[in-house]
Amino acid sequence: MRTLRSARPRRAVAVVLLDRPAERVLLHQAAGRWTPPLTSATARAACPQAALLAARRWWGLPRARLAAVAASAHTAPAHGGPAHLALVIAPAGFPLPPRGPAPGPWRWWPVAALRSEAAVRPHELAVFLDGYLQGWLPDGTHTLSW
Repeated sequence: MRTLRSARPRRAVAVVLLDRPAERVLLHQAAGRWTPPLTSATARAACPQAALLAARRWWGLPRARLAAVAASAHTAPAHGGPAHLALVIAPAGFPLPPRGPAPGPWRWWPVAALRSEAAVRPHELAVFLDGYLQGWLPDGTHTLSW
């Protein structure tokens, strides 16, 4: 009799595509909220690699790089499981994608405009991105409210 291999818990990974020179981020509208697209990883250590692979697959980014900072969310998004946010930097001069992996509305948001937009999730995305762009956010993992 065949036995099923136990399923490894999966982590949701929000892939934040940042156009650093223009200081803007690509977000998707789902359930009335603007949020980064999601992929998944089997462990926290695998989250950065999952984000890079997803960015390359979704947008064809040839030399995208992961920022040295990432975040873990307090609360799980609606689909369940702990959440991780990975910041992917678009290569300079690369034609940026107009949309993401899922159908529906996509929009490039200026990071400065995120502060006044209540429908952006996670709530602290603007502060997180501002900190990265201005250089005061230290390397490592940070906690956000989803």
